[in-house]
Amino acid sequence: MSGWSGGDGGLVASPASPDDNQAVVVISDSEDAGSQPLPMAAEGAAPMAVGGLGTHMQTAADLLAASSLAPPFGAGPASASGMNLALSPPAVSHPLLLAPVDPATAATEVSLIVDTRDTRGSGVSRAAFFARLSAEPGLSGRVLERQLPTGDALLVARVTPHGSAAVEGAVLAGTELVLDVLIERKTAEDLVASIKEARLVEQAYFMAASGRPSLVCVVEGDVAAAVGNDAELGQRVAAYLAELDVSVGFTVKRTNDVSETAAYYASLVKYRGMRLGSVAGLTACLAAKRDADETSTVVGLSGCHSYENWTTAVMEMRAGSSLQQLWALQLHVLPGVGPARINNILAAGFQTPAALAAAYRDVKSVAEGRGLLAQLTPPAGRAPITASLSSFFYDLFTSDSYGTRLA
Repeated sequence: MSGWSGGDGGLVASPASPDDNQAVVVISDSEDAGSQPLPMAAEGAAPMAVGGLGTHMQTAADLLAASSLAPPFGAGPASASGMNLALSPPAVSHPLLLAPVDPATAATEVSLIVDTRDTRGSGVSRAAFFARLSAEPGLSGRVLERQLPTGDALLVARVTPHGSAAVEGAVLAGTELVLDVLIERKTAEDLVASIKEARLVEQAYFMAASGRPSLVCVVEGDVAAAVGNDAELGQRVAAYLAELDVSVGFTVKRTNDVSETAAYYASLVKYRGMRLGSVAGLTACLAAKRDADETSTVVGLSGCHSYENWTTAVMEMRAGSSLQQLWALQLHVLPGVGPARINNILAAGFQTPAALAAAYRDVKSVAEGRGLLAQLTPPAGRAPITASLSSFFYDLFTSDSYGTRLA
């Protein structure tokens, strides 16, 4: 899960004062042992080696590479200095017609699939959201409710009888092709809650493993108002959104309200429909997906995936996740915790939250509990878990209430 840990130089915890029972957050230190040289990375090497499949260090890239959604040729686009080279813009392979496609001769019909967990359940706002989407110009009859295995909204193109007959090598009429865009929508209040509870980290992890090259996090509403007067929490939210954008490859799209979100969704459907609705557009899209040149192969674009196959593959990924992998995801969100410290904690036998909680129940004093993780021997070249971070873990597991402050 390189690139989006919550720790390695972010905020960490300091011990609460002995006379209160609150966990208190302050500024933290890095995992790196400054006095010990670390091995140099090879020129052009990836930030973290892929190969942790089945372990608690399994990355989204590991999951994708082992799934049926992996690209059929090569390992992905060419890269330089650890960054993928720019891909050809969609305008090159997917012609944008100047006029709307005639529905009678359309090769595909592009629709927006919205996750039922975003449109149903308790609360008036969820039902109102679906009604608002359906009423948006351009989305009438193009919004479908289904339970997605990851994300809140997905674009698909259903091949029409005309497209199936007119395009050489096209799939059967009625087949839904999964397009590039996968969206996670968060109201400002839910964004703040999901970052505090580590839900967004897990959601982003499986979205990154889904093979969709255009990942979007829609942030709807006023984040500053949702954070309130908690400056430390505001910093965490801002830092995580920046990391999603820079390190994980998400586009963070901010909207003021549900009307702006609906307009954004309608624009995606409109322009993808204009590009793929024509015979020429569908032909170009299928040709690009079947490209045998590994230097231009794009994860999630190379190889056509039907909606049925895509959902099955992602559900298999999620079903195969172990408790240790989910525990590692949760640990990544904690300030000051990165891959080395996660390895250290799990290697010491604390492979589940219950195991660490049991160890804390067995300590003879608060001081012993707060120092428990600081006693672990770190990996070579890495700093030990600090006393402040060790105290934070103990307080996190045992406190009756929580407070935050900046040092």
